[in-house]
Amino acid sequence: MPANARTTDESDNERGGVISGQREHVPAAGPGRRRAARRRPGRGRSVLVGTVVAVVLGIVAAVLLLGGAGPGAGATDVAETRAATPPPGGWPRLQLGVVGSQAPQAPDEIHALGAHVMRDEFTAGTTVEQLAPIVDALAARGIRLQPLVGWDDGTPAPDLTAVARWAAAFGPGGTHWAGRSDATAMTDIELGNENAFYYKSGVPDDDRYHALARAYGARAADAARAVHAANPAVGVLVELESADSERSTWIDDTLAAGGPDLVHLMHGPVIHPYGPDWQAKIDRDRGFLRARGVTAPFFVTEWGISSDDGADLSDNYDWPTDLTYDRAGALLRTAVTAMAGEPDRVRQVLLYQVFDQRDPGEDTDREHYFGLVRHDGSDKGGYTAAVRDLTGRYP
Repeated sequence: MPANARTTDESDNERGGVISGQREHVPAAGPGRRRAARRRPGRGRSVLVGTVVAVVLGIVAAVLLLGGAGPGAGATDVAETRAATPPPGGWPRLQLGVVGSQAPQAPDEIHALGAHVMRDEFTAGTTVEQLAPIVDALAARGIRLQPLVGWDDGTPAPDLTAVARWAAAFGPGGTHWAGRSDATAMTDIELGNENAFYYKSGVPDDDRYHALARAYGARAADAARAVHAANPAVGVLVELESADSERSTWIDDTLAAGGPDLVHLMHGPVIHPYGPDWQAKIDRDRGFLRARGVTAPFFVTEWGISSDDGADLSDNYDWPTDLTYDRAGALLRTAVTAMAGEPDRVRQVLLYQVFDQRDPGEDTDREHYFGLVRHDGSDKGGYTAAVRDLTGRYP
């Protein structure tokens, strides 16, 4: 594979509002900035607040268990979480896809991995004409685009209703598919990326955090209504997780501002539960959501394990920092199989990301080695093998 085809070039970021999802060139709204931001100086206040909050919540939980007033709004109830009533016909089977990019070789690589869904990031102003060649390149390989709409860190959500044009054009039966198969039609549009995290919106006790969550909920509801009106077969995915805070603030504010339409029209909530404690994170936030009347399974639109085949990385979200490809593959296989075994909790998992951002041994930053294949497109041994096995089992 030629070197100039390995990652998305800066020119991809200049396509009239298109934002690359390739982490090496990701803009402020992209997923890579969140993990780097957690290590930046000056975040001590946020970390301290999070620690204090965790201690306080632990004390409150203990009081309730000892006969307190019972669970309040947003309290986690794992037993209730797992008792969600399935829709007619039962919960759908897990869908496994990838977080990709607009690199020219991405469709071929994703096809080789066996995936049929690719998430990538765009702005709300991206036009149907700009999306069309991306949709077509993926469709030629049997891959459906699942777009993520991003905006600048720490700013209120913009008007998102324009994404209804994507639904009208690329959704099932959409105008883009006139005279041809819509087998890879767009079905979901994700609204925002990790705005609940403190690196973007601050801490839950701040007025700014509440304001950003309420603005997001209102904009998300407007988008849900517009998308549904344009094409009822397409729905929005809404960021509804407690993130760094482990509190229900973002969930509560977003759903309160979004109202019943957001709950009824969205296709599901989004969470990014990185690390081996993914089950606890999902259980906790499912409890918060049930207190607000949301029982739909989560869309895990980012998840994965970093590995440079035994080289010691900076850290690894509580996984071992020196995982070999084979060991990382075994852990991935176990986790995704477990997620698939509980369809009332997890509807979709998108593996982050297609390519490593650096060659093996080039540095020790965990962020550079989440790839499903190496930087040059070659396999990562047992990790890539596990991905291919899992995409075959959960298409």
